[in-house]
Amino acid sequence: MTSDYGSYSTRYPTSYFEAPILNGVTDVYVVVNTCRDINVAGTYVLDRNLESAQGACLTIRDSANIHLNCNGFSVLGTVGLRVKNMNGFSVKNCRLNSSDLKPLIVEDSKGGDISNNTIGPAVVTLSSLESVRVADNTIGASVSGTYLQRVTFENNTLSVPA
Repeated sequence: MTSDYGSYSTRYPTSYFEAPILNGVTDVYVVVNTCRDINVAGTYVLDRNLESAQGACLTIRDSANIHLNCNGFSVLGTVGLRVKNMNGFSVKNCRLNSSDLKPLIVEDSKGGDISNNTIGPAVVTLSSLESVRVADNTIGASVSGTYLQRVTFENNTLSVPA
């Protein structure tokens, strides 16, 4: 399988499907329909809105080459989405929100792409990142970043709530 970060093999922890998902490209992906941890390489696609009353709704962690496409669906939790300790990841087409003002936390990761998302209203937290692209997002409040190396921000819209 090929991604923006090169070729990699994929193991599938649950059932998987083959269908066109992005720009008519056929890819194998795992359907996500509940809040959960994701820690096996592959492409994951939401098929509905997700909500968790406690903790992070989705956590992408401790792996490489995990790609999440929310297909415009919402992810809501005390933390909407947490990305931690990743090498090669993408988060696209998500509506991220939080009951505790933490819609997106990305930490201790490198080689990522966060694009075409609607995030907030709250603070996006970025910490200890390397070579991450943040592009074409609508962010409803602010971005807090510490220890960022080669992190680029391109064409994002920051909208502060009244």
